[in-house]
Amino acid sequence: MKRAATSAKSLLYESLKTITLSLPYTTRQDGRRAKNVPDIVRLCTQKLKDFVQDSDQNLKYLGLVGLVNLMRFSPEVVREHRALVLECLNDDDVTIRLQALELVTGMITKRNIESIVDKLSENVPTAEGHYREELISKIIQICSREKYVDITDFKWLVSVFSDLARTKGSEHEKMVGSKLMDVALRVPTVRA
Repeated sequence: MKRAATSAKSLLYESLKTITLSLPYTTRQDGRRAKNVPDIVRLCTQKLKDFVQDSDQNLKYLGLVGLVNLMRFSPEVVREHRALVLECLNDDDVTIRLQALELVTGMITKRNIESIVDKLSENVPTAEGHYREELISKIIQICSREKYVDITDFKWLVSVFSDLARTKGSEHEKMVGSKLMDVALRVPTVRA
Protein backbone atom coordinates (compact mmCIF):
# COMPACT_ATOMS: atom_id res chain seq x y z
CA MET A 1 0.00 0.00 0.00
CA LYS A 2 2.77 2.43 0.96
CA ARG A 3 4.67 1.57 -2.21
CA ALA A 4 1.61 2.40 -4.34
CA ALA A 5 1.22 5.77 -2.56
CA THR A 6 4.89 6.55 -3.14
CA SER A 7 4.55 5.58 -6.80
CA ALA A 8 1.50 7.84 -7.18
CA LYS A 9 3.37 10.74 -5.55
CA SER A 10 6.33 10.15 -7.87
CA LEU A 11 4.03 10.38 -10.88
CA LEU A 12 2.39 13.50 -9.46
CA TYR A 13 5.80 15.09 -8.94
CA GLU A 14 6.89 14.28 -12.49
CA SER A 15 3.69 15.88 -13.78
CA LEU A 16 4.26 18.98 -11.63
CA LYS A 17 7.86 19.18 -12.81
CA THR A 18 6.78 19.04 -16.45
CA ILE A 19 4.18 21.76 -15.88
CA THR A 20 6.51 24.09 -13.95
CA LEU A 21 9.25 23.73 -16.54
CA SER A 22 6.73 24.39 -19.32
CA LEU A 23 5.16 27.51 -17.81
CA PRO A 24 7.63 29.98 -19.39
CA TYR A 25 6.42 28.80 -22.79
CA THR A 26 2.83 29.84 -22.04
CA THR A 27 3.59 33.53 -22.50
CA ARG A 28 2.34 34.88 -25.80
CA GLN A 29 4.38 37.04 -28.14
CA ASP A 30 2.64 40.18 -26.86
CA GLY A 31 3.69 39.33 -23.27
CA ARG A 32 0.27 38.20 -22.06
CA ARG A 33 -0.28 34.85 -20.45
CA ALA A 34 -3.07 32.40 -21.17
CA LYS A 35 -6.13 32.90 -18.94
CA ASN A 36 -5.76 29.61 -17.10
CA VAL A 37 -2.09 30.07 -16.15
CA PRO A 38 -2.76 31.66 -12.72
CA ASP A 39 -4.99 28.73 -11.77
CA ILE A 40 -2.34 26.25 -12.91
CA VAL A 41 0.36 28.08 -10.95
CA ARG A 42 -1.82 28.11 -7.83
CA LEU A 43 -2.55 24.37 -8.14
CA CYS A 44 1.13 23.52 -8.68
CA THR A 45 2.12 25.68 -5.73
CA GLN A 46 -0.38 23.98 -3.44
CA LYS A 47 0.70 20.49 -4.48
CA LEU A 48 4.39 21.36 -4.09
CA LYS A 49 3.64 22.86 -0.67
CA ASP A 50 2.03 19.53 0.29
CA PHE A 51 5.24 17.77 -0.76
CA VAL A 52 7.34 20.13 1.40
CA GLN A 53 5.09 19.46 4.40
CA ASP A 54 5.28 15.68 3.95
CA SER A 55 7.15 13.69 6.61
CA ASP A 56 9.04 11.79 3.89
CA GLN A 57 12.35 13.61 3.46
CA ASN A 58 12.59 12.64 -0.21
CA LEU A 59 9.20 14.19 -0.98
CA LYS A 60 10.09 17.30 1.01
CA TYR A 61 13.25 17.68 -1.08
CA LEU A 62 11.31 17.19 -4.33
CA GLY A 63 8.77 19.79 -3.21
CA LEU A 64 11.55 22.33 -2.67
CA VAL A 65 13.11 21.52 -6.05
CA GLY A 66 9.70 22.01 -7.66
CA LEU A 67 9.26 25.36 -5.92
CA VAL A 68 12.68 26.45 -7.23
CA ASN A 69 11.49 25.62 -10.76
CA LEU A 70 8.21 27.45 -10.17
CA MET A 71 10.00 30.47 -8.72
CA ARG A 72 11.75 31.07 -12.03
CA PHE A 73 8.34 31.69 -13.58
CA SER A 74 6.28 33.10 -10.73
CA PRO A 75 8.38 34.28 -7.76
CA GLU A 76 5.52 36.21 -6.17
CA VAL A 77 3.46 33.03 -5.66
CA VAL A 78 6.35 31.16 -4.07
CA ARG A 79 7.11 34.12 -1.76
CA GLU A 80 3.75 33.52 -0.10
CA HIS A 81 5.25 30.37 1.45
CA ARG A 82 8.28 32.09 2.95
CA ALA A 83 7.61 30.83 6.50
CA LEU A 84 7.44 27.21 5.31
CA VAL A 85 10.68 27.55 3.36
CA LEU A 86 12.45 29.26 6.27
CA GLU A 87 11.37 26.35 8.49
CA CYS A 88 13.25 24.01 6.16
CA LEU A 89 16.50 25.82 7.00
CA ASN A 90 16.40 23.98 10.34
CA ASP A 91 15.89 20.51 8.84
CA ASP A 92 18.31 17.75 9.82
CA ASP A 93 18.93 16.91 6.14
CA VAL A 94 21.56 19.19 4.62
CA THR A 95 20.20 18.71 1.08
CA ILE A 96 16.85 20.08 2.22
CA ARG A 97 18.55 23.03 3.91
CA LEU A 98 20.51 23.78 0.71
CA GLN A 99 17.35 23.70 -1.44
CA ALA A 100 15.56 25.95 1.04
CA LEU A 101 18.52 28.33 0.94
CA GLU A 102 18.26 28.45 -2.85
CA LEU A 103 14.58 29.33 -2.58
CA VAL A 104 15.14 31.99 0.07
CA THR A 105 17.62 33.73 -2.19
CA GLY A 106 14.89 34.26 -4.76
CA MET A 107 12.37 35.54 -2.20
CA ILE A 108 14.23 38.73 -1.29
CA THR A 109 12.54 42.12 -1.58
CA LYS A 110 13.38 45.50 -0.06
CA ARG A 111 10.73 44.91 2.59
CA ASN A 112 11.86 41.48 3.76
CA ILE A 113 15.62 41.46 3.23
CA GLU A 114 16.50 42.37 6.80
CA SER A 115 14.26 39.76 8.42
CA ILE A 116 15.40 37.01 6.05
CA VAL A 117 19.10 37.83 6.33
CA ASP A 118 18.78 38.03 10.12
CA LYS A 119 17.19 34.57 10.09
CA LEU A 120 19.99 33.22 7.88
CA SER A 121 22.63 34.88 10.06
CA GLU A 122 21.21 33.16 13.16
CA ASN A 123 22.09 29.82 11.56
CA VAL A 124 25.74 30.66 10.76
CA PRO A 125 27.25 29.97 14.22
CA THR A 126 25.83 26.44 14.40
CA ALA A 127 26.20 25.54 10.71
CA GLU A 128 29.08 23.33 9.64
CA GLY A 129 31.11 22.47 6.57
CA HIS A 130 29.77 23.06 3.10
CA TYR A 131 26.40 24.26 4.37
CA ARG A 132 28.01 26.99 6.48
CA GLU A 133 30.06 28.22 3.53
CA GLU A 134 27.01 28.17 1.28
CA LEU A 135 25.00 30.04 3.91
CA ILE A 136 27.64 32.78 4.19
CA SER A 137 27.93 32.97 0.40
CA LYS A 138 24.15 33.40 0.01
CA ILE A 139 24.04 36.12 2.68
CA ILE A 140 26.76 38.03 0.83
CA GLN A 141 25.02 37.47 -2.50
CA ILE A 142 21.61 38.56 -1.18
CA CYS A 143 22.94 41.70 0.47
CA SER A 144 25.14 42.88 -2.37
CA ARG A 145 22.80 42.04 -5.25
CA GLU A 146 22.92 44.66 -8.01
CA LYS A 147 25.16 46.98 -5.99
CA TYR A 148 22.99 46.83 -2.85
CA VAL A 149 19.69 47.64 -4.59
CA ASP A 150 17.59 46.09 -1.81
CA ILE A 151 19.43 47.74 1.09
CA THR A 152 17.75 50.65 2.83
CA ASP A 153 19.74 50.58 6.10
CA PHE A 154 23.48 50.47 5.47
CA LYS A 155 24.30 50.47 9.19
CA TRP A 156 22.42 47.20 9.43
CA LEU A 157 24.38 45.88 6.43
CA VAL A 158 27.70 46.80 8.02
CA SER A 159 26.67 44.94 11.18
CA VAL A 160 25.76 41.85 9.11
CA PHE A 161 29.09 41.91 7.26
CA SER A 162 30.96 42.57 10.53
CA ASP A 163 29.35 39.52 12.12
CA LEU A 164 30.29 37.43 9.09
CA ALA A 165 33.86 38.73 9.29
CA ARG A 166 34.08 37.32 12.82
CA THR A 167 33.20 33.82 11.60
CA LYS A 168 36.32 31.79 12.24
CA GLY A 169 37.71 29.62 9.46
CA SER A 170 35.38 30.78 6.70
CA GLU A 171 36.63 30.70 3.13
CA HIS A 172 34.73 33.95 2.53
CA GLU A 173 36.78 36.18 4.86
CA LYS A 174 38.37 38.13 2.02
CA MET A 175 35.04 38.56 0.24
CA VAL A 176 33.40 39.90 3.40
CA GLY A 177 36.31 42.32 3.92
CA SER A 178 36.00 43.45 0.32
CA LYS A 179 32.25 44.06 0.73
CA LEU A 180 32.81 46.05 3.93
CA MET A 181 35.35 48.22 2.11
CA ASP A 182 32.98 48.64 -0.84
CA VAL A 183 30.11 49.76 1.40
CA ALA A 184 32.39 52.18 3.26
CA LEU A 185 33.50 53.73 -0.03
CA ARG A 186 29.95 54.01 -1.39
CA VAL A 187 28.15 55.19 1.76
CA PRO A 188 29.90 58.03 3.63
CA THR A 189 27.57 57.79 6.66
CA VAL A 190 28.85 54.32 7.62
CA ARG A 191 32.58 54.94 7.20
CA ALA A 192 33.19 55.54 10.88
